[in-house]
Amino acid sequence: MNDYDRVRYEMLIRVKQFSIDNAADMNPTATNKFTNIGTLVDDIETDSAEQQSGFSEAAQQTAVKGTARENLRDRMADTRDTAQGMEPDFDG
Repeated sequence: MNDYDRVRYEMLIRVKQFSIDNAADMNPTATNKFTNIGTLVDDIETDSAEQQSGFSEAAQQTAVKGTARENLRDRMADTRDTAQGMEPDFDG
C-alpha cells in the first residue's frame, strides 16, 4: 500500500466511525451508503491481513530453504574433503 492508498484508507476509516457515531441522524439513503463504505473498509482490512500473512509465510519458507541448504552443505563437507584429498592421486 503506497502513501496515496494509505491516506484514502485512513479517510474511509474516519468516515466509517462518523457513520457509527451519527447513525441516529442519518436517513435511509445515507445509512445505505455508509454501510457500503463500512463493508469496503472491512474488505480492505481482510485483504491486508491476508497479504501480511502471505509475506510472513514467504519469509518463513525462505528461512526453511536456507536451513536445508546449510544442512546439505554440512552433510556433503566430508565427501568434498575426501575428494579434494584424493585429487592429486586421481586426476579428474
